[in-house]
Amino acid sequence: MYSNRMFLPMTPVVKNLLIVNALIFLAQMTFQNKFPVDELFAQHHFLSKDFRPHQFLTYMFMHGSFQHLFLICWGCIFGTKLEMVWGAKRFLTFYLICGIGAGLISGLATLVETYPVISDLNFYRNILRYGILICF
Repeated sequence: MYSNRMFLPMTPVVKNLLIVNALIFLAQMTFQNKFPVDELFAQHHFLSKDFRPHQFLTYMFMHGSFQHLFLICWGCIFGTKLEMVWGAKRFLTFYLICGIGAGLISGLATLVETYPVISDLNFYRNILRYGILICF
């Protein structure tokens, strides 16, 4: 069903995603000083001691500011047309796969960019610590 109207009616999955994002942002702001919300649910690199597997899902709903929340929710509005064409289940699957995939790609990109630097730092730290050059 095609409509040339500028604003389409809100579809169920998009509406629920907007509600969940807003509620989690409110909880994040409310409990940030009492409970380690960011440490538990924001995305950490998978080599970090703070990494937990559930973060690939939960990071999608964490927001650093109201502007970030607004932009994410504004972007979700464009999903209305996809949900109308694909249906709720397929759209939600697409949304979650894209979010988890983005987290995996981000983690891999960070690893590729930072691993050589960390390796070099460890190399020079060992030279300073032991005063010898150890080559493997």
